[in-house]
Amino acid sequence: MILLRALALAAFLFIPGWLAFSLLRGDKGDVNGGERLFLAASLGVGTVSFCSLILALTSLYSLTLLLILVGSLCAAMGLAARKRIGWIFRLGFKDVILALAIAAIGLILFLSPWRIVFGWSDVGVYTNISTHIEQEGGISVENRVASMVDEERRGLLFYEEQDRSDDGIYFENQFFIIDDFESGTVRPWFYYLWPSLLAVFASFIGLSGQYWAVTVVAIMALWGFWLLAARLLGRRWAIAAAVLFALSPLILYFSHYTTSEMMNMLLFLSGSLCVLAYLRDEGGGGGSMAVLAAVFFSLGFFCRIDFIFVLAPIALCYLARRISGRITRDDRLFLALLAAGATLSILAGLLFSRVYFQFIWRDFFASLGWAYSPLGVVFVLGLLASLIFGRKLEGAVRKLRDARSLWVPALWLILCGAFVFLYFIRPQGADAVVGYGFIKEMRGPSYTNESLVRWGWYLSFAGLAAVFAGYAAWFARRRGYGEYTLGFIGLAYTLLYAWNMRAMPMHILVMRRLLPVVFPMAVLAVAYVLKSLLDGVGQMRRKPAWVAWASRVFVFAFLLYLILFSVNASVPLFGLDESGNQVELCEDIAADVGGEATLVMDYHLGDLFGSPLRCMYGVESAWLRDNAVLRESEFLSLLEDLDFTGSPIFLLWRPGSSGDNIPLVENLRLELVGEYRFREESLEKSFEHRPSRREFIDEAILLYRLRPENGGDGMPSLQPDP
Repeated sequence: MILLRALALAAFLFIPGWLAFSLLRGDKGDVNGGERLFLAASLGVGTVSFCSLILALTSLYSLTLLLILVGSLCAAMGLAARKRIGWIFRLGFKDVILALAIAAIGLILFLSPWRIVFGWSDVGVYTNISTHIEQEGGISVENRVASMVDEERRGLLFYEEQDRSDDGIYFENQFFIIDDFESGTVRPWFYYLWPSLLAVFASFIGLSGQYWAVTVVAIMALWGFWLLAARLLGRRWAIAAAVLFALSPLILYFSHYTTSEMMNMLLFLSGSLCVLAYLRDEGGGGGSMAVLAAVFFSLGFFCRIDFIFVLAPIALCYLARRISGRITRDDRLFLALLAAGATLSILAGLLFSRVYFQFIWRDFFASLGWAYSPLGVVFVLGLLASLIFGRKLEGAVRKLRDARSLWVPALWLILCGAFVFLYFIRPQGADAVVGYGFIKEMRGPSYTNESLVRWGWYLSFAGLAAVFAGYAAWFARRRGYGEYTLGFIGLAYTLLYAWNMRAMPMHILVMRRLLPVVFPMAVLAVAYVLKSLLDGVGQMRRKPAWVAWASRVFVFAFLLYLILFSVNASVPLFGLDESGNQVELCEDIAADVGGEATLVMDYHLGDLFGSPLRCMYGVESAWLRDNAVLRESEFLSLLEDLDFTGSPIFLLWRPGSSGDNIPLVENLRLELVGEYRFREESLEKSFEHRPSRREFIDEAILLYRLRPENGGDGMPSLQPDP
């Protein structure tokens, strides 16, 4: 039965993309059979995800409505494109075999996904959101506790954010914002395209099957990377690049980790293929690929908030194209659709993720606004100059482009200087003391100055140097405009996050920010500089035989070193499953608490269990902001708010962190209901070195029921004795 459901899911994800790709008009001959198959599959995943997102945001999600919505789209697209759908039956045998081979390799490397549900980080919250979408049909969560607690006692359970907000924003658990205390409406923060896709997997193959979504998109990302590398580097070097890509500890970790970066990478790689196809110098039919590129990038805007940074390098690239007098109808179509997608994503962010949207952008402009403001000025001045001076400016740009003997050495010098500064000089500066997180805050050095140094933990110093050299070699050679555009996007993101990772430096988790754009482009840059070295030696007219052999030995040895470095860094990851028994723990606790009770969680458990118990199992919970309140008379008033005399109230306790002795106010006693073992194996979370070992947790979790001291189910008076 599960096999049939999985096959139905695969068809459901692919058919919309196949029909949508068939709908595109124009000559798509420049896109080969394997690329067509990949783009259709990626477009299908994006289409279904977006349909699911629309239903979730309108609180209308259900498998039935999703089938109706997607089925209606497919019927309309199939009718419109009925004469062009036959391309799928003309695919080459090699293209299909290659896709299946990549899928098999991906399954070997990326099995099996981790079933993480704890809400202390993004990964668990995404699955909590997706489960709530699948079960309740929408994003908003109804929180009975929030509506019951008196305003005077909200601070006992809910965190009020004051540093980054003037509106009195309250957080319930770690990543849920209380929209309205009267109704108890709570909204998760983050963007929702990724959990909407997880919800689709949950609807077809069950809640336990939703985690396979990350495996699917990771395999597709590997497939897309191979195709992009083959187009840019040729098949031989694409193999080398794909091996580096697949064996990286970043890929091996986040291909199991249910956050949105893998899906964002898939959308970026898909859009990049389309950009290369439509910006080629020869051939026609770019309009259909321009549309598809804008669609993929726009979907990326709904997946992760920081992907919208791609607009800056794209704007500068097309400004240069405008100055050189090469803007075409396809360019205008691409830019118009991209602007529309960005606008829609911003509106969605303001409407459905307002607090998250405001917090992230406020932090961004506070830390990096100084860099983007001059870029905006340059763009506006350049655009005005192109409109005013026109042909004169175009001629000047042509002369500058032809003066390669001047700007190519300058380019190498600038990128070498940037690498030396970011890796050697900037880390010498003093790190400011900052707070990590905003609820369970930790204080420590920011480590921002060491951003690029810490990339080297996973890419090696030699690999980092090769990345910068690869970008220099990339721009130094005459090439198609699409290749220049992709290179500039990769370089812009590289410099952005080499300056500031904009996240808590808890490795390996912080490295996820590199995944969508920086990492795949870095691997391509490394492979390209090695390829360029061999090509350069091969083009030398007079060279001793030993030079050719020495260059081949050096390139092979360097490539082997990078592969072995990645494998060594990945050793702690092989066979790792960071989910432990999280799901089983939540199931057991939810079963013992029941649906009508309220669970009070100690300070060291609330951020773990709060969101999965409520979103996945419907357990009402309250996270104590301070365990000391248990001994205060104010706790009795809180129990009154929670209807202690009318419904059961339980206490979840973590002795390993909070101690064996539970401070409890008079008139209450504890009745032990359940004892559980929390078992987890995870990669160490390090601030100061690359994680190189595993950490094991095996500790008790205790569940008590709160009872009145008189032994009855009710309590005549909750006030302490005089």
